[in-house]
Amino acid sequence: MSNYILQVNDATKKFSGLMANEGITFDVGVGEILGLVGPNGAGKTTLFNSLSGVHQLTRGTITFDGQDITKLSSHQICKLGIGRTFQIPQAIVTLSVEENVLIGALCHTNNMKVARKHAHETIEFCGLAALADKPAAILNVAQKKRLEIARAYATDPKLLLLDETMAGLTATERVESIQLIREINNQGVSIVMIEHNMDVVMSVSNRVLVLDAGKVLALGSPEEVTSNEAVINAYLGGGKKDA
Repeated sequence: MSNYILQVNDATKKFSGLMANEGITFDVGVGEILGLVGPNGAGKTTLFNSLSGVHQLTRGTITFDGQDITKLSSHQICKLGIGRTFQIPQAIVTLSVEENVLIGALCHTNNMKVARKHAHETIEFCGLAALADKPAAILNVAQKKRLEIARAYATDPKLLLLDETMAGLTATERVESIQLIREINNQGVSIVMIEHNMDVVMSVSNRVLVLDAGKVLALGSPEEVTSNEAVINAYLGGGKKDA
């Protein structure tokens, strides 16, 4: 049995002349939190789209939980156990919080009673119980981000891909979001998270993968990455490690 939940080999994605990802190779350990960072345009969301089946790789392979998922659709990948959030929350604003989470809960069952129970438990776990009956349209930014996580978590993922779930949050809201991510991880869920706030990345990640211009610039512990000369020059502001 592999100690890796995800293995990515030579992941390359080309869009009519534009090389968005090139030769990306990395793995994610079972129960690991991997931070994914890099400048805007580095190819982070493109990589997430490949991992979640939004589009297929031009070249390379993706193995999840021992199975080749390179050519599978988003629906198939979700059913296998990869949940994903989006940088811009994708909640259906005409539905309630509970109904939005119910969509995720229906990933593995057609039994509405079972799905409703799971959705309710997920809403409680994610701290949204007081808003369960409210329309998603009235939520503030932090609540929409949390709903995005709840809906993805309701699919019962083994691996959760979090795309900038901290963006737009206050310092207090970030602390609360970090706590939720840790609690999800404590349930045995592996996590890959795109995040621009380096303090957040350093505080929660076991390892950090740095992309630059679609390629891997560095991969290692938070300490190794922040002391890497190439990372400092390309991403951390030429010697300002705390930038």
